[in-house]
Amino acid sequence: IWRDALRIAHDFPLTGTGLNTYERAAAVYRTTSYRHQAAHNDYLEIASDGGLLLVIPALALAVAFVKTVLRRFRENAGNAVAFWQRAGAVVGLLGIACQELFEFSLQIPGVTALFVVLCAIAVHRVARDPVKAQLASAATLLPADAPPGERIRERDGVTNGVGPWPQGRSSGFTFRSDVPLMASSTH
Repeated sequence: IWRDALRIAHDFPLTGTGLNTYERAAAVYRTTSYRHQAAHNDYLEIASDGGLLLVIPALALAVAFVKTVLRRFRENAGNAVAFWQRAGAVVGLLGIACQELFEFSLQIPGVTALFVVLCAIAVHRVARDPVKAQLASAATLLPADAPPGERIRERDGVTNGVGPWPQGRSSGFTFRSDVPLMASSTH
């Protein structure tokens, strides 16, 4: 099967035979009695279907992705949680990359969805201070005289219904960056 894919890629080096045309092209180049719908190697199938017009951008994207992941590892060197989450995603991506040598699993939507999620985890930029990131996204306010159960989460002047104010009414509190706040574990 791989020999057929290599022959197709050799005969159509620049443009390939067209995306998703491997089965038709392989029918002409078939050297075995087995009729195959895919090259059982996504890398060879990309080369035979898309030629250099697809291979070169795919390689450039892969190199940029690897550089970004390595930069994220360096940026979060002291964050053990971020390191292990990213490392787990990279191991998953390497597993998929190895499987693509013998299969065409990225053509299955569920595997592609997993691949995209792992890519997102691998390149995700972690906030330097998670508490400050939480406060920046939605200010968590605790008035000095309020009991602990009446924490107020406010964004754009509207409460989420937690606290003594009805949902939709402003609490009257504003976020002040010069006052240290405690992060609330209740939402």
